[in-house]
Amino acid sequence: MYDYTKEPARTRVSHYLRTGRILPAEHFGNQKSDKSVYGEDNALSHKSWNTIDFVKHYFTGNGKPINLANVGLLDRFRNSVSVRRAVDDFRNRQIRLAKQKAVEVCHKLKRTNATKTQVTFSDRNNSATDVTLDIFRLFSVGDSTFFRSAQNIVKVDCVKKTLQLETVTLFEIKDWFKDPGDIFDSTDDESEILGGQRYPIIANWSEDIHLERSF
Repeated sequence: MYDYTKEPARTRVSHYLRTGRILPAEHFGNQKSDKSVYGEDNALSHKSWNTIDFVKHYFTGNGKPINLANVGLLDRFRNSVSVRRAVDDFRNRQIRLAKQKAVEVCHKLKRTNATKTQVTFSDRNNSATDVTLDIFRLFSVGDSTFFRSAQNIVKVDCVKKTLQLETVTLFEIKDWFKDPGDIFDSTDDESEILGGQRYPIIANWSEDIHLERSF
């Protein structure tokens, strides 16, 4: 069981839920990875891993999880076409939901003298990413279930018909590196190569949304 609650992205969301304030990313600037969390320490990150490194870890890593941030691949993964598309889609979804919430709450306020209010809501869903075209670096991550969640605060002005949206989004993958031979095997055989051990590939990060829109 991995203690994901110690990771910076999770901490930012937790802080936001408790206080309604976004914890700056700079807060974590001097923090180092916790070996007990990731299963590997920063000794792994002296260079960006490639496909061969993932295969080597299959035979020598004893099943320890690999976090993309610790092997120099998180930014590459985040900026891949497939992942950015999934992130942008979720971001745009939060904006659409915020506008819907603003319209709904202003409709209710017509029966009162109030003209301004605040709405909070959360959202969560899954998508899919595929980075197999990055053969030399991210091929081992492959196609993954992409977990997306958001915590939103919407400040609404019903007279001006404007909203201010403050959002913390959290993105995660929890994948597995399994038998490398399965790439060429169309069966559902779950056995591993002799001497090899499957291991988790994980990554998470948070992104903020700050914007003002009319509705």
